Amino acid sequence: MEEIKEALNLIFEEKEITNPERLKAIKKRISEWSNSIPHHNLTDLGEKIEFLSVKEIPSYEIILLTLYQKRELKKGMRIYQNEPIPPKLIDEKM
Repeated sequence: MEEIKEALNLIFEEKEITNPERLKAIKKRISEWSNSIPHHNLTDLGEKIEFLSVKEIPSYEIILLTLYQKRELKKGMRIYQNEPIPPKLIDEKM
């Protein structure tokens, strides 16, 4: 039962983040991102912003691989070598 509760904590739609250490880490990461962009004046952006609320919403990468084949039915043709020619069928089209 404990394993199920643990698994449900990992699978969630969204979670509110209120832990001060986690919020500080998010601000630090935003600052690192803004500092990595050249030629702008938004350095240390994470320290200059104030959060009203922070929600963690997970995203999942899904890779879909599809294999398919395309086949055609072609009427066989071969070179005539003096053999008897079969009669044409009524529903056969040229």
